[in-house]
Amino acid sequence: MASGTEGDVSGITLGAAPLFASASLLISVGTLSSVGTLLSVGTFAPLVHAGTAIAVTKLGTLVLGGLISYLGWRAYSRTGAAPLRALAVGFAIVTVGAAVGGVVDQFLFGSQSTLWGVLVSSVLTLVGFGVITYSLYME
Repeated sequence: MASGTEGDVSGITLGAAPLFASASLLISVGTLSSVGTLLSVGTFAPLVHAGTAIAVTKLGTLVLGGLISYLGWRAYSRTGAAPLRALAVGFAIVTVGAAVGGVVDQFLFGSQSTLWGVLVSSVLTLVGFGVITYSLYME
């Protein structure tokens, strides 16, 4: 029998380049022959571009975070309760942090943009969660 057996997929690779070298997830459609070798029946193609996925999730975060902030502010306006105001502000800070982190990652700081984007997002998330925590302890 050949070096591989049927069902042995230890020789499967995702291409010559590292998986995330082009910021794309690559897949290949293949089938196993009777001797267990991988036969490629398709070409490598981007399944999901990482930049697009990040932009879509940041947009979703912005929409839902904005909605939560708006509803919290509306509740504060109706009741005048200071904890609801702090809660709305805290969610707004977290939401803005996600958006600003994405902008920094895409457009600023050159080769260090991802690190700075994560840092900005993390700092604003930390501050926002601090405000949310404070709002839950307010009387």
